Amino acid sequence: MISSASQSSPGIRQPWLKRLLLLATILLPWSWLFGPSLFTDQTPAFRDAAHFHYPTFHWVAEQWQKKQIPLWNPQENLGSPTMSDLSSSLFYPLKIIFQLPLPYPALYSWYIALHVLLAAYGTYRLSRYWQVSCWGASLATVSYTLGGSLLSQHANVIYLVSAAWFPFALQSTDRMLVKRNWRSAVTLAFLLTLMTLGGDPQSAYNAGLLAGVYALVLARKQGQSAETAQIRTRWFQHRFILLTLAGGLTVLLSAIQVLPTWQWTRQSRRAAYTQPHSLYEIPATWKRPDDVSTRKQAGQQPPGVTGILGTPAKQTHHRHIYHFSVGPWRFAELLWPNISGRMYPVHRRWIDQFPGEGRIWSPTLYLGCLPFLLACMAWSLRTSDPTVRWLSYLALFGILASLGWFGLGWLIYEIQSLVQGHSAANPTIGQPVGGLYWLLVQALPGYVKFRYPAKWFIVASLALSLLAGKQLDLLVNQPVSNRLRRLFAFTAIISGLALAGVLILSPQLLHQLEKTSAHSYWGPIEAPLAMQDILVALIQTTLLSLGCCWLLSQSRPSDNRWTVPALVCLTAAEITLANSWLVLTSSNDQWQAAPAIESQFPGAHSPGKPPTRIFRSRHGTLIPKHWSATSSWLRHEEIISWDRNTLLPRHHLLSSHALVESPGSIQSADYRSLWEVARTSRVIGNTDNAEQMLLSLLGVNYLITKSPTPKSSEARADIQFQQLKNRFPRSWISHKLVHFSPIKSSSPDDLRARTEDVFFPSGKARDLRTSAVVESAEKPVLPQLPATDAPTMESCQIVDYQDQEVTIEARLTSPGMVILSDTYTKNWRATVAV
Repeated sequence: MISSASQSSPGIRQPWLKRLLLLATILLPWSWLFGPSLFTDQTPAFRDAAHFHYPTFHWVAEQWQKKQIPLWNPQENLGSPTMSDLSSSLFYPLKIIFQLPLPYPALYSWYIALHVLLAAYGTYRLSRYWQVSCWGASLATVSYTLGGSLLSQHANVIYLVSAAWFPFALQSTDRMLVKRNWRSAVTLAFLLTLMTLGGDPQSAYNAGLLAGVYALVLARKQGQSAETAQIRTRWFQHRFILLTLAGGLTVLLSAIQVLPTWQWTRQSRRAAYTQPHSLYEIPATWKRPDDVSTRKQAGQQPPGVTGILGTPAKQTHHRHIYHFSVGPWRFAELLWPNISGRMYPVHRRWIDQFPGEGRIWSPTLYLGCLPFLLACMAWSLRTSDPTVRWLSYLALFGILASLGWFGLGWLIYEIQSLVQGHSAANPTIGQPVGGLYWLLVQALPGYVKFRYPAKWFIVASLALSLLAGKQLDLLVNQPVSNRLRRLFAFTAIISGLALAGVLILSPQLLHQLEKTSAHSYWGPIEAPLAMQDILVALIQTTLLSLGCCWLLSQSRPSDNRWTVPALVCLTAAEITLANSWLVLTSSNDQWQAAPAIESQFPGAHSPGKPPTRIFRSRHGTLIPKHWSATSSWLRHEEIISWDRNTLLPRHHLLSSHALVESPGSIQSADYRSLWEVARTSRVIGNTDNAEQMLLSLLGVNYLITKSPTPKSSEARADIQFQQLKNRFPRSWISHKLVHFSPIKSSSPDDLRARTEDVFFPSGKARDLRTSAVVESAEKPVLPQLPATDAPTMESCQIVDYQDQEVTIEARLTSPGMVILSDTYTKNWRATVAV
């Protein structure tokens, strides 16, 4: 798509100086933000960047260095297929960086920082492709790259990867659909594959969806010119053919990891549901005859209506779909930086008082005052500039989709609650119903398996940044409109009035801020600092608006060659200062220190032996209580140390230990059901609860639990390490076989009933030392052993345990089964050597 905007811009006459300033606008902020992790012994220490991706990438890199494909991870639960976990990004090409002969922490930090630079280059390149001037492209670059939506993704590395490739994907989409270029279709497929293999298939899906929408828009607007008719005679240049080519190649190129993930997802919690919450789940639900007949007898609505139009139940995947939705009140952060209060390292986020705030994906949405106001000026769905029109649609689509949970049903719920004077007990429809994300879940095949609507805001952030760059060029090439001056003046007035109101009502507001609940990690609300965030946000926006209004009212920017560069540099500086707190780092020593539990072990792990199995109590029970009662500017370092010492998943991957309960992005529904049954069942005739019996069955060596009586004020005194006695061996022989036919239902209730039948029939624990439970279509028959006169004793032991191969030596005196206490998948193969 070619824009009609002029290329002329107020140039700096010295080309070298211009290039230097253009590079400085991004490289200086980038160095300021990531310099501590690149050039010192610091590593990103917030959220998944610390406790999930750091140890996961480390384990994967070690597997590749051993010259083996990391197909299986024996340290996750009872073993898990690594190829079925896209978050491991096994085959992402840029992860070759982890094979360089440098310390892993340095490589990890460079991996993150270089993807931020990649996002900057892609945004600049896309802007220039749409004929935006150098300075307009630079403004778009700093707004997108340094904005809160992208910068906060350094803590969710796989989503940073997709955000970095997204500008490239938009450019290839435009070239493919506008210029009918088949090479661009191949390029787009390669880019979508990179996003998928990088760990984020949803963003690749979103990019493909937007490409399809773009094709429909172009088909509607396209005239029947002679040139168009000539293009249509070439069948391979038809937009549908190009889209099919790009989509097909993406599936083929990413199949090496997408297919195993799809197979595993079918048996994960994401595929287990009682009520369908997508049109595509209704057929499977209607195949449950018992469920349908029961509902008809009870006079209830069909399951499709109840599920799709209702509120998803808590602790289900369908509820998790809408976690990390962006509340509409948070859009104030686009104009006022940190107006909601900073989240860490001390608790200043007063907006947590809002009942619907929920979980936070990006702690701030701020992308710069000037870029946001320029984007508002440029936004138009009816403009003659097709680029602006398309970017306006992208911004609107991204914002509406990011609302997620806050759909039409939420609005009706709030109105009902307001009228009734209390929370509505029986909302008319589910809260996400009617929202754009809800529509995507209903309309798109497989979209119900994805989660987190806030991911869509990265699209809105990119579109707004590109619109700002386009609008900056218009300022250069024509007199500044009165509408823009009024917008800046209005923003300054509103911010100034709000500032005055906050100052006048500061005692009352401070008292209200103190009512914010304490955070389990970051401690009680620091009300004075939260008030400071509000004041600084209002002051900064007021001054920036007044400064821009004054600067643009003096003359046309083209009359002064330094005006536009100054605006861009000022924007880069103010965004960096506003969002620099997002990048939190901690010393590498925190990760390299040995966990405290290792001092409890009698000896080191021996090669060829199964990894030591450890049970760690659920995370919420182990968080030190004093964290919620105290604040600390070094709390992030305390968190890293605590997580490392108590083996928070996946910190155990940095050692040779295995956790028997390690929640991941795609967890087996069978295994999850086993834990839920064990925690809610009581075994008849036994004082031990079912959870303790399960730990024994799984062969757990050690427990990390909450100390009932802490002996000191030290955090470590809150936990205790215990060695589990009377545990099952890792492999044993069973002579009795109990057969079950596979269940075809995806209902969690049916899965729970089967789990209880297998492990606790009639409320009593099954003796699995003597009874082997087999679930198969046909009942297996135990083979007959050859007759022998020599007396033998039965034995069964693991003689060699490797990551992907286990050797068991067994002697049987009568027909039986050899049991291995590991997760079963269809890819396992057993070979018997007599």
